[in-house]
Amino acid sequence: MAILLRDRVLDSIEAQVMLAPAMLELTVDVPSLDSGTQAEQVSVKRIRDTMLTPDVPTEIRDAVWSRLLRLSREKKDPWDVVTIWMMAPGLRRICWHCRRFGFVADLAELEAEAVSAFLATARSADPDRPELGAWLWSTTYRHVRRAASRPRRETPTADIELVQALDASPFDASRAIAAFQRLVDDTAPAVEQSGGDPARVEGERLGAIAQRLGLRLALGQTGPPADGEAA
Repeated sequence: MAILLRDRVLDSIEAQVMLAPAMLELTVDVPSLDSGTQAEQVSVKRIRDTMLTPDVPTEIRDAVWSRLLRLSREKKDPWDVVTIWMMAPGLRRICWHCRRFGFVADLAELEAEAVSAFLATARSADPDRPELGAWLWSTTYRHVRRAASRPRRETPTADIELVQALDASPFDASRAIAAFQRLVDDTAPAVEQSGGDPARVEGERLGAIAQRLGLRLALGQTGPPADGEAA
C-alpha cells in the first residue's frame, strides 16, 4: 500500500484511487450488473457506483465481494487498496455510527481502526459464504465498536512539578516554564527543587482529590465519622 496522501486514511485511499486513472480502469469479472446472469468485465468505478445503489441484488453484491477478496489475496497490490476503496463508504458509516452513539475517539483514529478491522475481517472471510458483503460490514462494525468502547488508562505524569512550582514564594518564571517544558518534553532539564517539600505537595494533591470526592475526614483523624458526617 502507498504512503498516505491525506491526514485521514479513508480520504487518502479515495485520493489514491480517484487520482490514478489506471486504477479506475481496472476490471473485475463479475455477473452482469444489469441482468445478474452472464459474466462480464466491469470497471471498478462502475462497480462501486452500482454497489452504492440500494436496489442491487444481494447475489451480485456477494459475487463482487467474493471476486475482490480473491484478487486481494492472490495479487495483493493494487487490489488490496481497491477492496478497501470499495468498502470505504461503509467504513465511513461505521465511524459515524460510533460517533453518534457517544464514542469520543477522534474520527481519524476511528477510520484507522475501521480499515484495520476490515482488513483482518477480509483475510479471514470465506469468499463463498452467503450474504458476504453484509457479513463483512457487520463484523467490521462490531470490531470497531469494541475497540472504541475500550477504556483508556490514565497516566498522570509530570504535573506534580507544575503544582510544586505554584507555591507561596515570589513568582519565578524560569521555574514555571521549566515545569511546563518537562510536561511536554521529557528531554527538558528537571525543575529545581529548591525549598520544595515533596510530601507537602503530595498532601495538597491528595487533599484536592478528597475534596472532589466529598471526603471530609481530616488527615490524622481516627475512628468512625460522627453521625451525619460523610464517610
